[in-house]
Amino acid sequence: MKKYLMGLLLLVAAVAFNACQEKSRVDELKDLVEQVAEEGGTYTEEQWEKVNDKFSKLLDKLEAYDDLTPEELNEIARLQGQYAAEAFKRHGQQFQQEIEKAGKMLEGFMDGMDEGLSGEEDRNK
Repeated sequence: MKKYLMGLLLLVAAVAFNACQEKSRVDELKDLVEQVAEEGGTYTEEQWEKVNDKFSKLLDKLEAYDDLTPEELNEIARLQGQYAAEAFKRHGQQFQQEIEKAGKMLEGFMDGMDEGLSGEEDRNK
């Protein structure tokens, strides 16, 4: 009887361990995406480079598994989309600031051209 009970306990432990192992494969990526969603707005460029590298390595690690379930694949794809949106929000804001800066510089350049050309016309008269 003890053998059967011990065998049953080992079987249950093995199944529970396997279930936890599969879940943790995606949870590491999920934790990173949640962290980026919470803190990404304050990241420096260097921090973004590090987190992008970590994200890529996690994806490579997950892609190495050939036994991912359809649910895990769906969750990985969802997390990739969420990460991309967070990164775009951060870099989109930066891009918008750069465009505004370029617009101001262009405006100043055009003002200078106008002044320079109007001064040239005055000299030619």
